[in-house]
Amino acid sequence: MTDGSFSINVSKKFPLRALRKGFAAATEFALRRVADRLLSDSRQYVPVLTGALKDSGFVEVMPTVDQAFAMVRVIYPLDYAETQHEDDYRHPSLGFRGAAKYLQRPLDLFTDFYFELFAFEFDEYVEKNGLS
Repeated sequence: MTDGSFSINVSKKFPLRALRKGFAAATEFALRRVADRLLSDSRQYVPVLTGALKDSGFVEVMPTVDQAFAMVRVIYPLDYAETQHEDDYRHPSLGFRGAAKYLQRPLDLFTDFYFELFAFEFDEYVEKNGLS
């Protein structure tokens, strides 16, 4: 095991607040990009009869009480969305397609990709906005 230390001297001129806001914005940007991709991926698994459920999905960005971070959610708001997600119905083969767990399935399949996408989008935002 190696012991060591790390220190940094921060003067009053160091733009700590600006960096904090910039990194919060980068995080929200990257989370939004991941949520947009999850929404797109999940639509491949949504059961389709009329297309209403598939078309109802959207991404919502909600600030938290302390404004320390934003919460990003992928939502399918129709009344029957939860039932369709949780119950594994046997859809007849009359053009019906999709399955239960339409949000969970892409998360399970592409977990590593979503983490990599977050890191990529975060880094891109930081680079483009002069935070690096």
